[in-house]
Amino acid sequence: MKSVHLSTVGKSPDPIINGFRAHKVDRQVLLHSIATKDAAEEIRDRIRELVGNDLCELVEVDPFNMNDIVTKILGKRRSFSECEFSVNITGGTNVMAASALLACFMIGGRAYYMKDSREKESVSLGETVIDFPIPRVALSEIGTNQKRILHQIAISKGQIQISRLLAESLNMSAQLVSNHVKQLKEKGLVELTVIGREKNVSLTPAGHLMANIIELPQI
Repeated sequence: MKSVHLSTVGKSPDPIINGFRAHKVDRQVLLHSIATKDAAEEIRDRIRELVGNDLCELVEVDPFNMNDIVTKILGKRRSFSECEFSVNITGGTNVMAASALLACFMIGGRAYYMKDSREKESVSLGETVIDFPIPRVALSEIGTNQKRILHQIAISKGQIQISRLLAESLNMSAQLVSNHVKQLKEKGLVELTVIGREKNVSLTPAGHLMANIIELPQI
């Protein structure tokens, strides 16, 4: 699957160039303001020199207008709906970074930040990437039963056995619980470990975040 990275552009091109070099990127979208257009063009030229191809697309935004920023990110997501979609929020204004995070919540995209590695020459590019535990699935795609399962795991200190206890506590059959857990695993919200004959299910960092923000319906 092809990978698209959208980056918020500030005055320095380095965080975006380093983010590009740290990942396999098939298409780079540069979200810039009027003030940072020159930086965006420099990034485009440097990436062209690195790979020999023009992989960049420049998109201008109002750096203090959340609606404009989110709308344009969502538009790019629709344009690349069949691709993995990541957002580098290192550059640009605080409003751009906050808007990009909000968009990632809405679309289930990946968000990351590039630490400054200039003072530590021995640090690899991979070590400068900070991934945010954004659920890579939209909240609207989590059904009621799956929300209840996430909640139940969360109140069990983030881990519980997939057994009769889990099934009975949710008033669901073991088979139905297992099916939902499998789907949650595919969404990156839970992990499974096997201990003897028993399977344990635990929340991933994104699963913890999702469990904290979901609202359970009144039953």
